[in-house]
Amino acid sequence: MSKRNCKNSKGSVGAKASAAAISKQLLADSNSKIQPKRRKYLFASVAVGLLLAFGVLGATINIFISSGAANDSTVNGANISGDAKSRSWLGAIFPTSPPLPTPYLDRQNIYAGGKLVAVETNGTTGSTPSPTASDLVVWRPTTGTWWIKDSTTGLYTTNQFGGSTDMAAPGDFDGDGLTDFSLYRPNTPSAGNATWFIQPNSQASTPNYSSLQFGLNTDVPVPADYDGDGRADIAVWRNSNNRFYILQSSNNSLRQVVMGQSGDQPVPADYDGDGAADPAVYHAQDSTWQIRQSTDGQVRVQPFGDGTLDVPVRGDYDGDGKFDLAIRRDSSAGDQWGYLRSSDGQVVSFQLQPRVQSGDVTVTGDYDADGRTDAAVWRPSNGVWYIRKSSDGQMRADQWGMEGDTPIAAPMKR
Repeated sequence: MSKRNCKNSKGSVGAKASAAAISKQLLADSNSKIQPKRRKYLFASVAVGLLLAFGVLGATINIFISSGAANDSTVNGANISGDAKSRSWLGAIFPTSPPLPTPYLDRQNIYAGGKLVAVETNGTTGSTPSPTASDLVVWRPTTGTWWIKDSTTGLYTTNQFGGSTDMAAPGDFDGDGLTDFSLYRPNTPSAGNATWFIQPNSQASTPNYSSLQFGLNTDVPVPADYDGDGRADIAVWRNSNNRFYILQSSNNSLRQVVMGQSGDQPVPADYDGDGAADPAVYHAQDSTWQIRQSTDGQVRVQPFGDGTLDVPVRGDYDGDGKFDLAIRRDSSAGDQWGYLRSSDGQVVSFQLQPRVQSGDVTVTGDYDADGRTDAAVWRPSNGVWYIRKSSDGQMRADQWGMEGDTPIAAPMKR
């Protein structure tokens, strides 16, 4: 899964901001305060002392945020200044203890716990783009373990990373084509603020990870490649003021996008096919999708579905490189799926068999590697993934996981 190189998103892009400006914007509607610097330095001193004690001083971990600011800058107390070509921090940013992994994925077409956390892209073979199959992944909160089943080989691996209070927020933060282990931890290190923990996929089962304080404990993590540079950007959706806050990896600037109303569901994805995710929301009250197009900065308002009955399940169902507006409806006639085909504007509907049951979790992804989104659900009662393959319309059933797990559909193995 690699991302296409495309121009940066247009519209609502903030210039490189100072520490004060960024902090003010992020905490505009909150009484939460940035961590005092003296606490940061004390924390760093303790961490350095521990590192010295274990003989690992000088070890570095990647933060995956290029520092393009001319001067030192801080986002919620996390220093992200330095040379623009260097994206590593000293081990002093290690939290007091590594997060024993805990995700239930939220939004790349990467689903976890029935919600999308990021935007799936294509892999590459030489210079020719080729689809990468989504793997079957569950996170087990009782042990903090990720269980990953390779969709191609059927082999599995495990990784421990996170804690029971975390939310999964995965994405390809380093641009290597694989989904990284990423967590969004509310109330860390102080009430009101949240911290991101990111472990590169290539560093699984090692102590290497990075952390950054960004967002509030009431925000929804929505990482995706908003600036089209091939790397997922750290981002949150704030329902209280209807804003996307995006830390763009291409230039380390903070972007704010005002969208929708209180109670809307964030549904960011690349709807216009330019390689950059578009901030978007689903407004259930009038069943409209509101999309800020990165190609021209205009807002597209498109009615589709019934907000009282449907759940948004967008994806690239027709394989044209643009995400389609899509809904899932559990009715007396069965589990109905429908999408507005971006390639020609036609509405396509189908039914998932066996019929979806109450409690089934949406886990759409490209499981057959044909470049198109497959409708899929995970059933907690038996741990079975029910997948409708777009390549031939046949159903696939795979048992992976158990009740209490959080299912995640993401390309994690190559």
